[in-house]
Amino acid sequence: MSANDNPPSDTAADFQALDILDRELTVGISMAEARVQRLLRAAYVSPAGAERTLRKLIPRIGVDETVKVMMGNGFANARHFGALRGEILRWRLPAARAALQQLPDALRELQELINRQSDARVARQNLRTMLAERVRIQPPTLNNETAPKNVRRIRRRMF
Repeated sequence: MSANDNPPSDTAADFQALDILDRELTVGISMAEARVQRLLRAAYVSPAGAERTLRKLIPRIGVDETVKVMMGNGFANARHFGALRGEILRWRLPAARAALQQLPDALRELQELINRQSDARVARQNLRTMLAERVRIQPPTLNNETAPKNVRRIRRRMF
């Protein structure tokens, strides 16, 4: 089945639906990023360092492996619970543990929204390409009668 066999769709409505979806996903992504930042502030002594590590690791190894690294003992000892081990900030320890438990789900949700937005943008680009191919006008073929004089001269020299 080719693209020409498909019934024509209302492309304006398709573009509008994809625009609305893109705007909704952008809002969702900003909310998910704010949630991740809030959880990082609650769980880590150095939330800026944890966020930098997140931004480096997620593109390289993916969300699931990043969660394993962040929950592992090496990263955990270096980044969170450092100041909470003393008696002064002991009252924050339960909130930090709760934030750490929510962090993997928040990261997965953020990555899912980013992937959906990327898919929606690819779908919009594909729709634009399909519409351009449908509307594209083929250039006229030049024969000796319709070609300008300079083209006729060049063709005579070539043959």
